[in-house]
Amino acid sequence: MNADATILAFDPGGTKCHALLVRGDGQALGWGTGEGPGLSGRSEEAFLMAARDALAHHVPKSVAVISINVRLRPALNLGIPIRSMSWVSEEEAAFALAGQSCGLIVLSGTGSVVYGKTSDGRELHLDGAGPVLGDTGSAYFIGLMALRAAAKSDWHPRFHTTLQNRLYAFYGLTDLDDLITFSLKTMDRSVIAAFARVVDEEAAGGDPIARRVITGAADDIADILQAVIVRLEMTRESYTMIGTGSVIMHSSIYWNRLCEQARTFAPRLTPVRPHHPSVLGVALLSLRREPCSNYDQAAATLLATYKEIMK
Repeated sequence: MNADATILAFDPGGTKCHALLVRGDGQALGWGTGEGPGLSGRSEEAFLMAARDALAHHVPKSVAVISINVRLRPALNLGIPIRSMSWVSEEEAAFALAGQSCGLIVLSGTGSVVYGKTSDGRELHLDGAGPVLGDTGSAYFIGLMALRAAAKSDWHPRFHTTLQNRLYAFYGLTDLDDLITFSLKTMDRSVIAAFARVVDEEAAGGDPIARRVITGAADDIADILQAVIVRLEMTRESYTMIGTGSVIMHSSIYWNRLCEQARTFAPRLTPVRPHHPSVLGVALLSLRREPCSNYDQAAATLLATYKEIMK
C-alpha cells in the first residue's frame, strides 16, 4: 500500500460505532465515535457521525473503507472518493488484534457470541441469536436481569438491591409503575444494554444482587464456551481465549469469573483481553490485505500512534 493511501475502518457495535482513519504506513490520523441516547451503533446515523468525527482534521483524497459486518453503503454519503469497500467478521478482527490465527473468542458486548477455530481449520460459532433467543451473558442480558432485580427490590429484605435507585436515576423513573411502563416500551436493545456498566459499578461496590447478576452472566457464557470447546475437541491442544466486547473489556468481575470457570474445563487455555479497541483489528486486516511494503512495521506504527488521536 502507498504510504499516503488511507484506510477508514469501522466497528459498528450495539451501542456505538467507532471509526479510525489510518495512513498506509500505519500512522493513525483520525478517530471518531457515533453514539447517542437510544441510538444503535449499527444505524446509518451513528456510522456517519463516527466517520465525520474521524475525518474532522484530515480529509484524504480517497479512502479504502473496511467495516465489521456489511453496513458500508452510508460511506457513499461522505463525499470522498472510495477506492474500495470490504467487510470483515468480528472474529477476524479479534484474531488480528490478538495476533492469532486460531483459538477461542468470547465476545460480550451489547450482544454475545462464542467462536472457536482449531489449528486444523475447524470452526464453530454459537449464540449471537439476538436478545429474545440468545445473547447470553451480554450487556443486554445483564441490563435485563438488573431491571428484574430492581422491580422486586421491595418485595422482601433479601431482595433489596442498590440497583433500584441507580436504575430509577439512570432512566429518569420515580417508582415501580414507571419502571413497568418503561419496560413495555418499544426500544432498541442498546437502551437496556447501557445499564450494564452501572450494574458492574454496584457489583464492585459490594451489592450482592448486582454481583450475582454479573457473575451469573459470566457463568452462562462460560457454559456456551464449554460447549464450543467440547464440540471442537479443543482440550487436546493449547489455545488462546480472546475476550472482547464492552462487558469483558470494562468488567474485571465478569472477566475473572469467566477465566475461573474456563480453567475448570479447559486448563490449557491462555486468557487474553486485548486492551485496544476492536476497530484497530479491522484496520490491521486492511493493512494486511492491501499491498504493504512492511506490514509488521505499519502495524507497530498504528499501535503506537492511535492513542494520541483519541485524546
